[in-house]
Amino acid sequence: QWYRLDKALPEYDVKICNAHSERVQDFPNIRELFQAKLIVLSDVSGGEFSEAQVKQLKSFVERGGGLLVMGGPFTLGLGQFKEKGIAEMLPVVLTPFDLKWEKQGKPFTQIPSHFGVSGNPMVYWIHQVKPKDGTTIWLRAGEYPLLITWAYGKGRVAVFTGTPMGLPLEGQQPFWEWEGWPKVVSGIARLISSAEVAQ
Repeated sequence: QWYRLDKALPEYDVKICNAHSERVQDFPNIRELFQAKLIVLSDVSGGEFSEAQVKQLKSFVERGGGLLVMGGPFTLGLGQFKEKGIAEMLPVVLTPFDLKWEKQGKPFTQIPSHFGVSGNPMVYWIHQVKPKDGTTIWLRAGEYPLLITWAYGKGRVAVFTGTPMGLPLEGQQPFWEWEGWPKVVSGIARLISSAEVAQ
């Protein structure tokens, strides 16, 4: 809810699968999965997925699906992505304890013009990752890569390294409250979705 995905993707038929207790509840069956246009992992640990589910995710992307991984305290460097084999799909190199606090905040920079937004949103907790060769950096937060994409098989994978955490200083606007944020999420979805969205 902090990423406001419902407001950002109103044209998608969204199915939410909660992940906890070392399993993903209501993981889509094979038919549902391969009819999807986009899978979003929002602060999800790789440890929640079974070996079979990881294989299905990889196959989904390899066949042309889009995968978006959002930051958070339980994902990426601390999320068992390497152990589960998810890391190889990602456009970034993961290291343990990669989530760092930027107390003063870092402003979004390098916002693509076709996202159709303007402003000076801030991010306070950032996964400090290294983009792999062959990736594209669409957004930065100060000097840090914030949105990175690449191709995996016939599909595309995006990693957003910010998290909706932290307290803004006076006069600052956190990105998750910024009016342009839903358009940024929609723009990311367009970058990596496999086809026209479901109505």
